[in-house]
Amino acid sequence: IIVLSELTDGFGAVWRVPGAGSVKSVEIEYSGYYGFFSTDETVTLSDPENIELAIDAQKKILDAYRENSNKADYYGYLDGGFTVRYDLRGGRSFKREYQYICNPEIMEALSRIDLTEEYRAGIAELYGEEIMYCYEQLRDNMENISQFDFPDDTMYISVSSQVYNDRDSQLPVSAVINRNFFEQLSEAYQKDIMSITEENYYRSDCKNIWYIDLYYDTLNVPETFTNTTELLRVFGFEPNRIEDATDEELRRTIGSNAVLLRTGEIREWADFPADMPIHGNVLTSGWVNRYSIISDTVCHVYDIDDDLFTLIRNAEPMNIADDNGYIICVYGYSGAVPAKLTATADSIVRSGYNEELYQETVYGESISYD
Repeated sequence: IIVLSELTDGFGAVWRVPGAGSVKSVEIEYSGYYGFFSTDETVTLSDPENIELAIDAQKKILDAYRENSNKADYYGYLDGGFTVRYDLRGGRSFKREYQYICNPEIMEALSRIDLTEEYRAGIAELYGEEIMYCYEQLRDNMENISQFDFPDDTMYISVSSQVYNDRDSQLPVSAVINRNFFEQLSEAYQKDIMSITEENYYRSDCKNIWYIDLYYDTLNVPETFTNTTELLRVFGFEPNRIEDATDEELRRTIGSNAVLLRTGEIREWADFPADMPIHGNVLTSGWVNRYSIISDTVCHVYDIDDDLFTLIRNAEPMNIADDNGYIICVYGYSGAVPAKLTATADSIVRSGYNEELYQETVYGESISYD
């Protein structure tokens, strides 16, 4: 395995790209639109056109490395990994593993793979297996619980918003496990993956994304996944929608987790080179907090008011953020502020992290630890 960020060319092996005609099939795994699975699963592509797309993605990653080889310190935590294994027609095979900065060229190359029917079918099958794995684990646990006369409502399936910290819509596992919920969820989720199109791939019109916590794994459910969302309603789950949340509900759940920043500001604070692209995956509250980039910077919002609610309700997917536009980070969600609301974002007071303001925002009063 050649990991690009280790800066070894493996006697030139890191640069090896096969000719499409010599490849029988290719197995790929990468941390992209569909995410990683709990096991090291790959999707196999055998259609000649799709093999060419995989080769093109590898070339784009190598091109980006050549252009940014002097910025090695930034590899390894920015965007993701791409693992490719080529099975050649002559019987041999070779595998390469890369970490990459997700510039527009790489994003486009990977999205073309995502949208192929062959890749979506492979991903859908993996998710189907993952859901049924959760079912099997929960079923076994329920059987163990019954042997010890424990209450049968100690484990729950829950649905919650990715956008704000709402109260979960949840049901006991015992209420759904014998109603073929998992089988139907597996089928519905696979259908939704197969229904992804170029038009809804980037979720440009998507205001709501939910988590389904299956106890052993979590699924992302954008509202464009209509088969899955309808199934949730049939079983009695009532996931909250951001457009239906009252100001008071948002105020209670935001707490101190409100950060408003420009992409240019995080470039400056993190000391990113001016010519290195910053992809949306970097600009998430989780990444920002993990690296303590903004702990002492002027981007925290403690005055929770109508203007902030307007930004949250109108935030758009990160992929369509302006180059130096505003990013709003709330709870576990990061979205781009539309250009038409730049003046609103400008008017919001931002400050450095302040423990006293944090306590007042979250608890309504300062708390002393003396």
